[in-house]
Amino acid sequence: MRKLFVAAVTGSLLIASSFAHAQDACVKVQPKVEDIRANFHANYMPNFIPVVVNSEEALNLTAEQCKTFNEFRTTKGKNGKKLINKIHEMESESQKIALAGAGLEEMKNRHAKIAELRAKLMEGKMKCHQFVKKTLTAEQYDKLINEVYPSMIAMAKEKLK
Repeated sequence: MRKLFVAAVTGSLLIASSFAHAQDACVKVQPKVEDIRANFHANYMPNFIPVVVNSEEALNLTAEQCKTFNEFRTTKGKNGKKLINKIHEMESESQKIALAGAGLEEMKNRHAKIAELRAKLMEGKMKCHQFVKKTLTAEQYDKLINEVYPSMIAMAKEKLK
């Protein structure tokens, strides 16, 4: 009975320890081709968070940095995806409406609303960029900009072929 108790406690500690460690690791992102395409279409700004969390080892991120990026992604990152989806939705609707015979003024109004969404997305991306720069060390940021990001963009573009 005592061995069973010791085994149960040891197992629980191991599971709790691995769970705690997992909390400190960056949660990887596996973007779908459709998401990559939509992101490239909706805006020209760098999409840093997925690159950073997928490059934990290359950037030598600390557990605290991973926790910070994971938190940012789950709270703020969703807003960007919503904007991208809304832009795509409005553009698709606009195409249908134009083909159905909409007038110039209606299309100009729709275009202006889409432009507002794109501006909001760009502003969010710049805030994200500043957040990443503030959270990384100077060396990590330099490596992100000059090595990691360019290679991730090349891989993303390759997926789109």
